[in-house]
Amino acid sequence: MGNLAGRGRRWTSRRLGPVALVGLWWIGLAGVPARADNGPATSPAPGRAPTADLALRHFERGVALARRERLREAEREFVAAWALAQRPSIAFNMATVRYRLGEYVAALGALDDYQRVAGQGHSHAAEAARLRRMLEERVAHVSLELAPATARVFVDGSERPGRGRRRRFVVDPGPHEVKVVANRHLEATERLTVSAGGVLPLSIVLRPAPERSDRQSPLGGSVGAATGGGAPLAVAAVDDGAGSSRWVALGTGAVGALSLMASAGLSLAALERDGASESDCDGNRCLPEGHAARAQALEYGRLATVTGIAGGVLLASGLAAYLVIALGSEAPPPVGALVSPRGLGTQVQVRF
Repeated sequence: MGNLAGRGRRWTSRRLGPVALVGLWWIGLAGVPARADNGPATSPAPGRAPTADLALRHFERGVALARRERLREAEREFVAAWALAQRPSIAFNMATVRYRLGEYVAALGALDDYQRVAGQGHSHAAEAARLRRMLEERVAHVSLELAPATARVFVDGSERPGRGRRRRFVVDPGPHEVKVVANRHLEATERLTVSAGGVLPLSIVLRPAPERSDRQSPLGGSVGAATGGGAPLAVAAVDDGAGSSRWVALGTGAVGALSLMASAGLSLAALERDGASESDCDGNRCLPEGHAARAQALEYGRLATVTGIAGGVLLASGLAAYLVIALGSEAPPPVGALVSPRGLGTQVQVRF
């Protein structure tokens, strides 16, 4: 048996108690010639343990832990040893421990590593082949048919490589979660339970994602006015682009100008009705016709006030927005106003 890095220590064969399962409960493997284990290590830097020597320590701790049935800790030691020195004995031990932990897919991966570094005709190739057959009898298979063919498949959070409409992969027996995702499609998730040695057919067809149509105004909002409980007075719809933004600003200013004109007309009507009441009133004492005329004058006056304020706000907002857009600003400053006199049921709202 070959020495490890020429330091007088050997990778020796160790067993975990009685041999079971046709002699496959081996935690150590007989040492192999140094040339088959990547040759001797180079001399370590002063004051630091050689890499191969540290790998051997992890290996021996893994053997000791496995003999005490502390399998998870033993696996971690073998993984640490493998990261330092990729020897067939370490890979075989990892496969054996994972087999005993019930992690059959991971054990097959360790056997793949063993085959890669050991090559053909290794002294324990027969035992490795027998263990592989036992593992393949215990894993489960999922036969997946999916669409689109470019979709990505995740099993228990880990992506499984592959392309095409038909995929096949192995999993350990028990419950699993399969998620399929693809660009411009809604993702799908399936939860399934598979048994050892079984083949589970699964079909997942992703639905196209709905087209998004949430385009917003370049001014960052909407322009609107309502009267009499929310009936729309004016609504300006806008598209992307500075030209559309200018039209929105001009439209807002135009609505404001019309509101000011309406306010002027209502003011004149209020004055006319107030003048008409003078013939039927003596100071504050009025005939019924005079009371009616004065009431109409007050109502017209209130409407003129509300319409005038709203028109002024709309006109100022439209002009301000137009000037900002004309000067090349991408985002006009927000302007907002809400006028709601009590008892009139009239509301004018402008929001950019």
